[in-house]
Amino acid sequence: DESGVEITRVDPESPADRAGLKAGDVVLEFSGQKVIGIEQFSRLVRETPPGREIKLQVSRDGNVQVIAAKVAARKVRAWGGEPVTVI
Repeated sequence: DESGVEITRVDPESPADRAGLKAGDVVLEFSGQKVIGIEQFSRLVRETPPGREIKLQVSRDGNVQVIAAKVAARKVRAWGGEPVTVI
């Protein structure tokens, strides 16, 4: 089954870092919903209110585990756009 989204980078002190996510992890589910690609995963994250805790089913080194993460909002100025929501 080829689904999920691979994490390629985790910024230090980010919500993802605090949750224990690591580069190379593959997110299989976001709060019980199967992750089928980056666009859908980005939408799920974006539509989750900041401050909400979510559960991520993650494959790491062939082992599946559930990781709790808290969604946060931050401003990204690189594109001059609106604030984005990150985990």
